[in-house]
Amino acid sequence: MPVPPEYDNNSGNHFLVHAALAAGLYPKILTIDPIDRKSIKTVPNGQPCHFHPSSVNSKSFLDFKGNHMVYFTLMYV
Repeated sequence: MPVPPEYDNNSGNHFLVHAALAAGLYPKILTIDPIDRKSIKTVPNGQPCHFHPSSVNSKSFLDFKGNHMVYFTLMYV
């Protein structure tokens, strides 16, 4: 079912859509360094983090085109 045009004013504005998603998912956002793709940190406090070797993301994030990811749970060890 399509969205009525009066409610679909900003669907083409990707910056606004990404900002709304980031605001809704904050603080569970990771940032990937655009130069050193292996450097991943949490956005709220800049803590470095790594993917578990058995995670599907452990190797695939290197090919990920964006600089941010969202997570559900972080485990500190």
